[in-house]
Amino acid sequence: MGLSHDVNLPIDHTPIWPPGCVTCGGPEGDRPFLLKPIGAQWHRALMGAPGKSASVVHVACCLKCRRQIRSAKISRGVLKWAAVLPLIVVAITLTNILGITGALRPFVLITIGFGLMIPVHLFLMFACPAENIDIVRRSKDLSYQFRDPLIAREFAELNDAVVA
Repeated sequence: MGLSHDVNLPIDHTPIWPPGCVTCGGPEGDRPFLLKPIGAQWHRALMGAPGKSASVVHVACCLKCRRQIRSAKISRGVLKWAAVLPLIVVAITLTNILGITGALRPFVLITIGFGLMIPVHLFLMFACPAENIDIVRRSKDLSYQFRDPLIAREFAELNDAVVA
């Protein structure tokens, strides 16, 4: 998530959530929302592929916000892949036009691909609506990423952590 307010907690720590929905502050709902943390590997983050997940985290979230989080995750994944596929075609076409062959071709394809993906990634990071909460697994902790700084601060206080 671009421009998030992060709270890092150890993987084995059970988070304490603020009362009510963690995204809108409304009533929580009748059951917890299960959110799988994604891995923080660069290639998975670039392509939006699911990473190695820690155990599922129970998030205090209302039904309306659950739907918004799920649809935001799905739409960002679809947008990313809808942009990647034409960029692959463009990269292959450019190498054909430039007449690049042999052992150099894969390196040129990768370089062109990364160069073309930068604007797409920046667009998805800054222009697309972000999820209200996301969880990323790092080597020894989980990073709870919030869009709202007040909710992040309250979550951090309840869990004796700091907002990064």
